[in-house]
Amino acid sequence: MKIPWAEHERDWIADRTSQLVRSLIRDAWPLGIRVSHGPGGETVIDCGLNAAGTWETGRRIVEIAHGGLASATLGVASVCDMALPSITVESWRPAHSAFRLQVSLPLDEIDPAIRVSGPILARLRMRSEPDPPAGESRADAWGVAVVETDRWDESIAVALAQRADLPRSDLTLLLVPGRSVAGSTQIAGRINECVVFTLEESLAVDATSVVHMIGDVPVAPPALPSADVLPDDLIHYAGRAVLTMDAEREDLSSLAKALTFASTPHYGKRFSELLNAAGGVFEAIPGLIDLNKIAQVSLLDVRTGATFSAGARDETLLREWLRASRCEREVGS
Repeated sequence: MKIPWAEHERDWIADRTSQLVRSLIRDAWPLGIRVSHGPGGETVIDCGLNAAGTWETGRRIVEIAHGGLASATLGVASVCDMALPSITVESWRPAHSAFRLQVSLPLDEIDPAIRVSGPILARLRMRSEPDPPAGESRADAWGVAVVETDRWDESIAVALAQRADLPRSDLTLLLVPGRSVAGSTQIAGRINECVVFTLEESLAVDATSVVHMIGDVPVAPPALPSADVLPDDLIHYAGRAVLTMDAEREDLSSLAKALTFASTPHYGKRFSELLNAAGGVFEAIPGLIDLNKIAQVSLLDVRTGATFSAGARDETLLREWLRASRCEREVGS
């Protein structure tokens, strides 16, 4: 999918991203994050490595990963009689924000387990198109990267600066371990990304046909053992999304079914099982292209007003897995 960036769109994303990052840095103390500068001048925002972070930290990271083209809100959901935090994400320009900016790439030259997303993707992956301006006035926006990692050293900054053809001083790196409060939240906040990725990469449906979308999912408890329920499991078995579609040639009834995790051969398995079988490398999971699906989908036809729904939350599987986790003592009581 190639969507040209209009100049006013670039400017809006750059301005909004800069505002969001400045706000994050300003609120570092109440958000439980740490801001420092690396030896190359890069701004490093620790959101969970050696900092506590918060659900609000993760919520803000979701909006930054969208280039500001989304609003994310926190709430509380009931899952198998448990109260868990939840996140709802409204993507305003899904093809731009949830696909072009939020879909993560592995930092293979350092460690494929380190994944990068956010506005910096406009420079990392869109080499066949004109890059967004990287002049001094925009450096604070196009060098912003959400980095899912369990460690930090300057090799990460070196690799990203080389890939993006930016000086390290233009980088702002948000370090977010998956097994942290902010990390669990921002992974859950990829609910819409999963749907748009599946449309484009698995089902060959033009993501620009999605006029608007909103998704919600419970946030997994952080720092659980690898055998327990991970954020991805809650996306697969409890995530929900509503899409407004302008897709005249698509069978929306069949499309809704194809977007649900129940349509995959992976159904019934935990994400940790799939990842362990692939040696811990996400890209090595068999059938990966069909993995990014969610529990329940509704598609609204903008032309006719008809709604097509498929899937459901699987409370039975989630209850079984939560019983085996450290959440066991209260599940079903």
